[in-house]
Amino acid sequence: MARYGTVTDVEGRPLAKATVVVGALQAVSATDGWYSIEFGCPSNGVIAGNPVMHVSLAGYSSSSRAAGQSLSGVQRLDAALQKQD
Repeated sequence: MARYGTVTDVEGRPLAKATVVVGALQAVSATDGWYSIEFGCPSNGVIAGNPVMHVSLAGYSSSSRAAGQSLSGVQRLDAALQKQD
């Protein structure tokens, strides 16, 4: 099971070093904005609950969204952050 995607600014430019957190796991986006979080393989194939994906980077407004009800499978979740004034 995994969640992956890109972190960009609102104009679509990739953002490096953004922190992406889902549950107790986190990743940092690469220079091209890509991140990946691997959850392993639970015996029943599902991680119960309603985890939220939080994305943050200094100088940008944070973003949060549902990461999928009862995590299962592999899913792409992109995030776009707004630069703070």
